[in-house]
Amino acid sequence: MWATHEIEVELLRLLQAMHRFRAADPEVDRDALRFRLDILWSRLPPLLEGRDAAPIREISDVEGLGARLTVALQRTSDVLDRADLDEEAYAQALAGLEAFATPIHDLSLTALHQSGQGHSELQWRLDDIYTAILIASLGLGLSTLALITLLIFQLGRSQKLLDVKERANARIEHLAHHDVLTGLPNRRLFNDRLAQALAGAGRRSSGVGLHFIDVDSFKAINDTFGHMVGDEVLQEAARRMAATIREVDTLARIAGDEFAAIQIDVKAAAGVMELSERLIKAFEQPFEIAGNDLQVSVSIGSTLFPDDGGTTERLLLNADVALHRAKLNGRRQGALFDKVMMEKEKRRRRLGVSLERAHDQGELSVRYQPKFSTANCRLMGFEALIRWERGANLEVSPTEFIPIAESNGSIVPIGDWVLSTACRDMAGSAARHQLDVSLAINLSPVQIQKDDCIRRFLAIARSLEFDPRRLEFEITETSLFNANASTLANIRDLHEAGARICLDDFGTGYSSLSHLQALPLNAMKLDRSLVARLDDHRTQCICEGITALGHRLGLEVVGEGAETEWQYNELVRMGCDQVQGYYLGRPMRIEELDGFMSRIARATV
Repeated sequence: MWATHEIEVELLRLLQAMHRFRAADPEVDRDALRFRLDILWSRLPPLLEGRDAAPIREISDVEGLGARLTVALQRTSDVLDRADLDEEAYAQALAGLEAFATPIHDLSLTALHQSGQGHSELQWRLDDIYTAILIASLGLGLSTLALITLLIFQLGRSQKLLDVKERANARIEHLAHHDVLTGLPNRRLFNDRLAQALAGAGRRSSGVGLHFIDVDSFKAINDTFGHMVGDEVLQEAARRMAATIREVDTLARIAGDEFAAIQIDVKAAAGVMELSERLIKAFEQPFEIAGNDLQVSVSIGSTLFPDDGGTTERLLLNADVALHRAKLNGRRQGALFDKVMMEKEKRRRRLGVSLERAHDQGELSVRYQPKFSTANCRLMGFEALIRWERGANLEVSPTEFIPIAESNGSIVPIGDWVLSTACRDMAGSAARHQLDVSLAINLSPVQIQKDDCIRRFLAIARSLEFDPRRLEFEITETSLFNANASTLANIRDLHEAGARICLDDFGTGYSSLSHLQALPLNAMKLDRSLVARLDDHRTQCICEGITALGHRLGLEVVGEGAETEWQYNELVRMGCDQVQGYYLGRPMRIEELDGFMSRIARATV
């Protein structure tokens, strides 16, 4: 009865603390929640293993309830361990724990009822013992024997109680240092092992490899298939990685979908990368979970002690920087830390700070590159391209600052500003010269993941009296590789609102033909990297094949990056419907746009 009562009380205390934290109570912080979480966790072993709870386990599924509660507690712990608290994940964790309030209360009532029956049985047994003692008192020898027997019984019972307590303490100690979901060492034990590894390497004059491992696009898996499948993915990922490393090394789950590995007695950087490659290779075969074949991959950032740093803090930072580089390079790969990488990371962070002020300081601008029809050389529209000029002759490439904007979230307000600016410029200039032209806008996957993106885009266009049917949104093929159902729904909603959808950079990303089937596309683009290599026979065959495929699907095909007359003629020969590039027109400022449209208007009269 005590074990069930304690769990019920501690669960209510945890739920109360979580509600106060959600209401921004200054007296409740994350550490307070973790403290209440640890206390509740410590109440589970007596219920699951204690002798006093055995009668309850015979009539109730205590093990099943305990296992489900353990998973819910681990999920809550993962949410609290994240650097940036995810409000939606926190709400789901809170709802998951609240679902246990009624089952545990019922279990407590059952325990109380069983306790009452137990007291009656105990009273009957005491009556028997009393009678036995009265009979034994007839003879001194029998009395002495009964007392000795009773003493032995009590000693045995005390020893069993000590054994139960030791097992409970051992279980609590294990849970304090291991991840409940995967059974791997947690962040606390990982930090201890890393400190031990560095100390041992210093004595032996050997190296230590540190690897940060991140499951690629795990959030998309959770959103698409649910948290139960997500948990099984993490468990299978842990099994595959644990089977890959040596027993003397350490694999830990440090948060959510983030793992870390400590590799001892490493002689050179080649040994670090060799393990990184083996870990990546362990994910080549699909995960078979809940009837689904999931292609899961990992990105890995690695560093070497003492070559890259002599302290725990430095190595952790190095591994994090290397992991970020691996993700920027396209995921599904590893990256080994070096000093150049650190300088790039420092520059990236400086640019991130500057980018947040760039709009207010007037450093951002929009350029417009024309697109022409190959059938009659008619101007079809313009693509809006963002530029960042930090000063005279100091321009930051979009390929460098766009990923930064995506990572820090500033791409959303920047994207809205680009759409608003481009609609205003295009509406004014096109109206003055009576030209019916379209406006192409590049969309980041971060933008189209937002639930309110459709409402914002349409509100911007309508406020400027710009017809949404003249808008064309370009979405990169790579950004769709792990798109969830919500993202795909947003794309369909844009199309239903009248906007055109163009699949950008086709042939350079993952080239999933399912995108062509599932999305309401109007056009597809041949990437400029393919157009630049049109003199290569294989590249020509690829471009011709993509063009033919697009036309068979009823899509317009746009060739971008035509910088020479020969490239333009080749794209026309292949059957591209539209072409853009320096040969036909460079991206121009708004000051140049009006003059360009004026010349086009006069030429068409």
